[in-house]
Amino acid sequence: MPAPPHTRRSFLRLAGAGALVAVGAAACGSRDASAPAAETVDVGYLGLDFTVPREPKRVVVMEGRGDLEFALLAGYPVMATANAYAQGKRPSGQFAGKLGDDVAVLSPAAGARPKAEEVLVHAPDLVVMRANAYRGDWYNNAQLSGATAILAVEVNRPQWREDMNAQLAAVGRTANAHRYVADYDAKVATTKRDLAAVLAGKRIAMVTTTGSKARGTVLVWAQTFGTAIGREIGMDVMFGDRQVDPAKGSFEASLENLDVLAGADLILHQDTDGSIADVQTWRTLPAVQAGRVAKLNPQYNNGLVLTASALVDDLAAAAQSLR
Repeated sequence: MPAPPHTRRSFLRLAGAGALVAVGAAACGSRDASAPAAETVDVGYLGLDFTVPREPKRVVVMEGRGDLEFALLAGYPVMATANAYAQGKRPSGQFAGKLGDDVAVLSPAAGARPKAEEVLVHAPDLVVMRANAYRGDWYNNAQLSGATAILAVEVNRPQWREDMNAQLAAVGRTANAHRYVADYDAKVATTKRDLAAVLAGKRIAMVTTTGSKARGTVLVWAQTFGTAIGREIGMDVMFGDRQVDPAKGSFEASLENLDVLAGADLILHQDTDGSIADVQTWRTLPAVQAGRVAKLNPQYNNGLVLTASALVDDLAAAAQSLR
């Protein structure tokens, strides 16, 4: 969406996959340092363009996972958030202690997404959502954008560091993330060292089994946020070189062909309904028969550095079954 004329002097654009470019008088260094900053900033990333307040006062978050993490890392004043992982409950886990007691929790009907009307009652001047939600028009973009600014952020790609750094830089808010990244890198180094002997020669598969019995397939992760974190701590996660749709990072394996997972020493699966336990081809997999199966927390399937750190802990705990 185009920026109003008065914002052009401080227009910021994030071009391509991550180069930050400033254009206009500010880019040329000709703007008077004493001049007030523009009230809005234009941000573009991976084909999406938005005009957002430079200093938002009332921010609403639509899902409560990676989008909430971006808002917190940016230091935005969050007034309300959904919690897709546990509807109606305050976000916990990687967000414990990071939300004020006065933050409202959006409570859509069970299994539903927040409606624009439920969001706008909080009078936000900025709504933050995941990029795939914006592209899929999950929340009625037209209605929201007619009343407030929208910022859709990429938060579930394996290139999470690049996405985090570039998008926070685009809104001029990188300071908060730096200390978390340092802590994360230290945790990764320690975890990788501690698990080296346990993981040596072992192959790991990551899959989604929720709904598999009804759907007839298992979603096998190849290049996702989760596989990226696993590989950072030294896991040999299978299918890293498989050609898949980059927007999905995974492929489907039919229940009749689950032997694609037969080479896994450990299977980590995101499962919220337990239906896979009734599938014979699942039960006969070597890792399943050996009890080397652990569940992945769906709360951690998209995010940035806070989620990555929480996922490292979960993956390290799951790896103990290989001892």
